[in-house]
Amino acid sequence: MNALDWINSTGGLLSGLGTLLLGITALWRHLSWLLKRISRNKKEKEPMKKARQLHYWTLFLGTCLIVVSVGIFTTRIITGQDQPLNVQLTTQAWDAFNRGDYERAIGYADQCINEFRGAADREQEQLEKKQTPKPPNGKVSDKEKQIIWGRGLLNDVGTCFYIKGRSLENLGRKNDARNAYQSAAKYTYARCWDPNGWFWDPSEAASDRLRYL
Repeated sequence: MNALDWINSTGGLLSGLGTLLLGITALWRHLSWLLKRISRNKKEKEPMKKARQLHYWTLFLGTCLIVVSVGIFTTRIITGQDQPLNVQLTTQAWDAFNRGDYERAIGYADQCINEFRGAADREQEQLEKKQTPKPPNGKVSDKEKQIIWGRGLLNDVGTCFYIKGRSLENLGRKNDARNAYQSAAKYTYARCWDPNGWFWDPSEAASDRLRYL
């Protein structure tokens, strides 16, 4: 997994938020110390040199953490704007699902499905007619990776049906989840990229979920 993939992943988002909170906490501690120092009676003894150094290091650390978090969020925004709509919607659906916001995950998934399902269906049909070998799961060669990435609409529609199914299942809507899984299972050439560095098959995962419903 490269740095950009990590930044755009849910882990990158959580890390950015955590870094921002730590930075704010560090700056708040320094500010509190500074206010106390200002309000201290002049007759009181000045704080020890080591204590002052510690608080200045806190200021430095807090500033660095905030700069890092801003960099993460800025990179996510810039790269997100450069991505095609299907990629943006699928990423948003995953992020909402991972946050437990299942209704919003379904909404993003449906947007992707409604917009690109026709193109995905045509590509799936063409690949089946040509009896094209299905792409592998797991880590693949650079050549195979490029082939998989070239089927972006197919990948994202299949993945969004799976996300929709998982979200519906978590909401207790099993019949609707079953329909979504059945749709996902049809996109046998779709592959989903895991930020940890491999591909997996949403049609296969959907078929596995169907066995439990």
